[in-house]
Amino acid sequence: MHLFPGDLPGGRPIIGGAGRYVLVADVRLDDRGELAAALGHSPTSARAVSDDEWVLRAFERWGDDCLGRLYGDYAIAVWDRARRRWLLARDGMGGRPLCYFRDHRLFAFASMPRGLHALPHVPYEANSDLLARGLDMLPQDPHAVCFRHIERVGMGEQVVITAEHATSRLHWNPDPEPLRLRSPHEYEEALRAEMDRAVRARLPESGDVATQLSAGIDSGSVTATAARLMAAEGRNVVAFTAVPRSNDAAIGPPHRLLDEGSFAAKTAALYPNIEHVRVKAK
Repeated sequence: MHLFPGDLPGGRPIIGGAGRYVLVADVRLDDRGELAAALGHSPTSARAVSDDEWVLRAFERWGDDCLGRLYGDYAIAVWDRARRRWLLARDGMGGRPLCYFRDHRLFAFASMPRGLHALPHVPYEANSDLLARGLDMLPQDPHAVCFRHIERVGMGEQVVITAEHATSRLHWNPDPEPLRLRSPHEYEEALRAEMDRAVRARLPESGDVATQLSAGIDSGSVTATAARLMAAEGRNVVAFTAVPRSNDAAIGPPHRLLDEGSFAAKTAALYPNIEHVRVKAK
């Protein structure tokens, strides 16, 4: 999936560790420069290497522990010929899907269940329990999909598959230390610094970007930060806001903000390099 101009091709199997490892990944990394530096490479080389190759280099250096150093959206699978095992993993927010099938004859994985159903050995049977729990508004099994016999790798989870067994654990389970500062102003400055760092890490090196802008604080903060950081380079932000059709604006439950367009427009108006686009629901 190529999101930004200059994205290098990825998604194909690549070989590392002198033939020991085979990796395939759907990945978009943030902070590639920081990862490159930790691996002893220059920022220039970070731009010349595809994301999946950086994942492989990190795995060659740190093994399974590399997952704690990867930031972005990813679903990865690594085959270790020496240990004869598969490692499957997804990022902490679950930005990319990853499913697998396993029985005594076959192990297979794919982004979506339909990729697995291309194999005649994988049963095609609806998961009626998942449907029933959804209709009853009950909590769902985070590993279940709409088909039986297929499991999903959870958000921030890694699964190790061998011929004998499958084990899983969370590789992303943050427990940050409480931040203790002296004044509200210092908290404001600390929040601004972290917001700048997080948004800057996700910005492409060139070109404009698009954001989703609602009336809330989170998307407004991200959009405004991106616009401020990009303004000095003459780059623009196109902010999209979903709004209802004009004749539906007054229809809905009480005490709900149905049309966020006007509030979002006020945020967009603060920055001359934001183009605000209202998308009407159909």
